[in-house]
Amino acid sequence: MKGKPDFAVESSPFVRIFASDSGIKAIDSPVKVNILEMLKDGELPFEEIVARSGRAKSTVSVHLRDLSDLGIVRSKGDPCDSRKKRFFLHSSYLVGASRIERSRFETEKNFPIYDPSKQDAVDFFRYILSTLRITLLSEGISIDPILYSAGYRVGKRISEIVAEKRTPDLIDNVAGFWGSHALGEVEFREKNPLTLDFYDCFECRDLPVTGKPVCSFESGVLTSIFSDHFGSTCTARERKCYAMGDECCRFEIFPGRPQAS
Repeated sequence: MKGKPDFAVESSPFVRIFASDSGIKAIDSPVKVNILEMLKDGELPFEEIVARSGRAKSTVSVHLRDLSDLGIVRSKGDPCDSRKKRFFLHSSYLVGASRIERSRFETEKNFPIYDPSKQDAVDFFRYILSTLRITLLSEGISIDPILYSAGYRVGKRISEIVAEKRTPDLIDNVAGFWGSHALGEVEFREKNPLTLDFYDCFECRDLPVTGKPVCSFESGVLTSIFSDHFGSTCTARERKCYAMGDECCRFEIFPGRPQAS
């Protein structure tokens, strides 16, 4: 299905770093980055990549061949037409870096304030994590994919604790777990799509307002918990965030793999 050309990535020089079978690869070509952005949500036929990129077939073909040679992308035959190919990622997206993001960040102003006299272990570890993340942001580095992956792993363990057959009971247990571990307050909002609001969010409450949702770790945790609960792949997508200036962090739970917003 044809869509609008995906030019968003090209407006911001953003390096993506991938881990493939042949090692760590840095991609800074806007066209290649754009193609990889498309493929991170699932395999696509060549024709759709061309349509969404707004580039000539020959240009897209060259870039896909380069990405294949690097071991980042692979292809397979289209089950509906053996003459055509479908492309998919064969690597893990690790981090991204942008000079533009670095230049927009006021480093000292955004570091969290911590009072060591409080002797609160939760506050101290939250301070450490926030400082690490803000330090990376100040250098223009995003580690959202790593945070999401780590959150997904943690979610597997939490899922064992909060598991229930009924969804309302599961949500009650999630809220209880978050509250007892000082992670924030969880409120059920809607059934369809399943929507949860998180107040005093542990992941972003100490971060500056960036205009973007930043709770990748929490998204990974919730994706893991609800995928286990429903017995099929689900995705927790953040719709509101303190880092966007919102009053809470809101997640909607959808069936299936993550899709581009």
